[in-house]
Amino acid sequence: MIFKPGSQEAVQALQHLYSFVRTDWQNKLGKRSTITGYLNGLYNAHPNSKLGEIAHQLMIVTKMSEEEYDDAITLAEATSSQFSTETRRDNMVHLISLYLRTGQVQKAQSQFNSFKSTYPNNEIYKELLQDMLKSNPNSGLTKTATAASPQTVESESFKTESELPTNFALEQNYPNPFNPTTNISYQLPQEAFVNLTVYNLLGQKIRTLFKGPQNAGSHTLQWHGKNDFGESVSSGVYVVRMSVKGAEQQFVQSRKLAFVK
Repeated sequence: MIFKPGSQEAVQALQHLYSFVRTDWQNKLGKRSTITGYLNGLYNAHPNSKLGEIAHQLMIVTKMSEEEYDDAITLAEATSSQFSTETRRDNMVHLISLYLRTGQVQKAQSQFNSFKSTYPNNEIYKELLQDMLKSNPNSGLTKTATAASPQTVESESFKTESELPTNFALEQNYPNPFNPTTNISYQLPQEAFVNLTVYNLLGQKIRTLFKGPQNAGSHTLQWHGKNDFGESVSSGVYVVRMSVKGAEQQFVQSRKLAFVK
């Protein structure tokens, strides 16, 4: 079947193909080493289409995952003004994490200032980026707390205690490090909208664990070390971030968790 380069079907086909190749850890297909060239060809052939835009973005992700940071920076800095708002936003996030990874703190700070000016209402990303910059002793940033936008997804494994807590809190996960499952507990003193999401240290979203309204109480869910596609993540340190919007209070807290194989 042949799809038009600008169609949603073509984009979805590329994303599925990319996910399939990149999770072929034993390289049974023999395509892992050639995927970047394939993406580059798509981008050069269709630079002004949605297919080319996604191919360009996947090239950045590939270079980051292969720790070819200079190449990833070059690609991200070349983001076209014709790309969608979402892609330009994501590439700005990539640049900040890449600048920090390569010790370019001033560039990371400058890019973060540009991000705040360009996306003043994107509180989720601003908070995550502030956390990333704050962890660098040269950044001089302080942390602020904000809330998220509404949408509901299903949690992986969930239970609620009956006694009401007095404060919002995200507890340290246990066990930590973990394999294959860890428990994540949090406290809600009032009914609130909760967004509980796992990110990697590059600021990329790995899995949404829970997103929606929730009653007051002490809650526990489990993360099984998988991303939103149901694929097992690689060993490493991840960040679970909880943002809460209640009737009387907003709250944000993050915890680091280590997945080992």
